[in-house]
Amino acid sequence: MIENRILNAMCTEWALNHKNGEKDNLSNGERSLLRQYKSSVEKGYDEIEISNICWENELADMIACIKKSEVKSFIITDSSTALLETLTTLIEAGFKVIETVNLEEENMFKVRCHRKGLRIEVKWNENMLEDVKQGGGRNGGEE
Repeated sequence: MIENRILNAMCTEWALNHKNGEKDNLSNGERSLLRQYKSSVEKGYDEIEISNICWENELADMIACIKKSEVKSFIITDSSTALLETLTTLIEAGFKVIETVNLEEENMFKVRCHRKGLRIEVKWNENMLEDVKQGGGRNGGEE
């Protein structure tokens, strides 16, 4: 099962802020990744499933959060019309589409369902590390 100490810490802080009625400092892109990470943990997956791509102006923040949390790979199962643009943006950010995968889960009616997805690998290089150190992506998606 997936376990990421950085994302776990972010989820814990987010939950505490919410419980205490405090505003968090997270962007919508970061919140999107955290929700999907939490869902993937609850489903017992070995990788984060991105079943809902965030809006284009939030994608840079999601990418920065993925880099910051040192995620090695994730699976995209989103089938929206924005998928091609998202894949292009991920590839330009240094990610690599590795293979197709099939995920299996039980729906709310206790029926086993299969969904197709893409495994995405995060390719680290010095530019990416420098970008993360400088807080890359925290500008609402505009470069």
